[in-house]
Order: sequence, then structure tokens, then C-alpha cells
Amino acid sequence: PPLERSALRHESEANVDLTTWNKVADENSPSNPIRPGMLFSMRFSALDNFGPGDPHEGMGEVMTFRVVTRDMLVEELRRRQVEQRVELQRIADDEQTATYEVAETLNPSKATSEADTRKAAALLKALSRRQQALGSQVRSVGEAYQRILWEYENNRLIEANKVRQIESLITVPLEVLAKD
Repeated sequence: PPLERSALRHESEANVDLTTWNKVADENSPSNPIRPGMLFSMRFSALDNFGPGDPHEGMGEVMTFRVVTRDMLVEELRRRQVEQRVELQRIADDEQTATYEVAETLNPSKATSEADTRKAAALLKALSRRQQALGSQVRSVGEAYQRILWEYENNRLIEANKVRQIESLITVPLEVLAKD
């Protein structure tokens, strides 16, 4: 939509569907202008309402996309999902190790000497910092997984309602876990 008169800020959303440019259903058809293996570049422009002269035109940065087949995209997204699962398993293993260390650590209130009390308190502080770092790592895994789900949705590989179901089973619990 055009920028309203005297508006200081304007936000808009643009949806680009590359499938509308391809007339043949077969994505590899030579008659399609956009085929797998090609690079597709896109840039947006906008006009302002500057007056009294002509409006000014602003150009966005050029965005370049690699065009891939549906199968290649699914394979790449699944590979990235597996990476996130492996990372989450590593974090879970680190958390389990930290839990064992906490169980083996002397309670500072039951220490027999001042040196033991300081040593136990320092170890618990270090474990606390490590636990906070693990929470940050869980948060970043959840965010990366969320971006993967959005790519599935944006490329119409999974329906939006199915993406919401997956989010409720994976990314929402990871967000809660990161806070804990």
C-alpha cells in the first residue's frame, strides 16, 4: 500500500511466490524461467511521499537465493534438524554430568573447615554458571529449530497447523527448559 501523507513510518509485508512464474508443474522443465540449480536475485524498491518535487525511490539490498528441488530442500532441512537433535543430546549429557557433580559436592553448610566451605561454595558457583550457559545453549537450539520449522512452513512442505503442533511439542518446551 502507498505511504500515507505526513506519515513518518511505514511498514509493509511482501510475499513472493516463485511458483507463479513457472507455468509448467515439472520444476525441471526447460520452459520454466526458474529452475533448480539457478540463482534467483530479488530487490525491493519503495517510493516516498517527499514533496513538492518527485518522490524519492529507495532500494533494498539484493537478496540472492539458490533454487533447489523440493527433495533437496527437505533433505537439507532434515540434516539441520538432526544437527539440532545431536546438539541437544550433547547439552543433555553435559547437564547429566553437572547433576552428578552437584550430588558429589560437599554441602557448604556441612563442611568441617573454612577451607572446605569456600571450596564447596566456589564449586557450586561454577556449576551454577555452567547451568546458565547450558540454558543459553538450549535456547539457541530451540531458536534454530524454530527457524527450520518456519522454513518448512514458508516453502509449503508442512502445513501451518502441523507446524504449530510441532512447535508445541518441541520449541515451546525447549524455551521453558532454557528458562529453568
